[in-house]
Amino acid sequence: MTALSSLDFTIERRTGIDVVVFANDSCRPAMETEVAMWSRLASSIKPITHVVVADTEEFGTVACGYSGSSDEIARAVMAKACAQGYSGSYQDRLAELGWRVEPVYLAVPPEVQTFQEGVSDWMAQCFVPSLYSNMTERGDRLLEEVLELLQAHGYDPSRVATLVDYVFNRPVGQPAQEVGGVMVTLAGYCWVAGLDMHAAGDTELVRITQPEVMAKIRAKQETKNSLHFDSPLPGQPAASADTALLDAVQRNHWKLAPVDLPTGLGDADVGWRVIEEDMSAPSGRRVVHEHATDDVRAALRYAIDATNSIAGED
Repeated sequence: MTALSSLDFTIERRTGIDVVVFANDSCRPAMETEVAMWSRLASSIKPITHVVVADTEEFGTVACGYSGSSDEIARAVMAKACAQGYSGSYQDRLAELGWRVEPVYLAVPPEVQTFQEGVSDWMAQCFVPSLYSNMTERGDRLLEEVLELLQAHGYDPSRVATLVDYVFNRPVGQPAQEVGGVMVTLAGYCWVAGLDMHAAGDTELVRITQPEVMAKIRAKQETKNSLHFDSPLPGQPAASADTALLDAVQRNHWKLAPVDLPTGLGDADVGWRVIEEDMSAPSGRRVVHEHATDDVRAALRYAIDATNSIAGED
């Protein structure tokens, strides 16, 4: 818990103890009321709030649990005072107690990306939309990974068919609840197996984000009938990936044309334009996709994806 304030102190956790740390780096143990207040302030979405401070001979101390705007604190203090029979003004009450109200400026905490968000970013970088948004494909890959985990721990494959029959003859469940069941069951499996599921997930995400690994994953997918999802198998990384791209060029009578992309610095990068002969178009040709990098394969992949999307709408 850290913050900057006109009081020039923060509350930090050091060697298992909450301490008040002052601007000169001197410190003392924090009181429970101070820790509670600081926790609420640190978790608040407000970048600026106020606290009631009681002056002592040595330092300012967070006196009580009021927080919010000055007006909110005034109402809270007077409500409690009036309940105790006090009839004076707010300022008189503060003077009587030796309190003052100080602003506390809280640093906005950095946004922390969740694991699911990290995977989503990776999928968007690694695949064209038709690959990462197809639920059948996602299901194939989920089942594949589960089976590989079981295989790694010596699971008897003859049990799989029995469980498939059992599950698919039962009523259909709710997706959100089933996801929860997957998470809980995986956590229990990892606990018994001596595995840290969170550390393993983070490690794998770092690995598959490497450019060379992403290229291999794309190559596997591109072998699947020019990006059509007609098989649960992931495919094999081979020259067939480029063959699928060349087949698309031949099948659709495409042409590839380099495009100059001015950088604004007096030169230009190279992109690619995928063009299809189309006699119904005024110019006799149609731009299927224009790619802003010099990656020819990526240009063709996006062109195939655009063509498949149009075909799906017909």
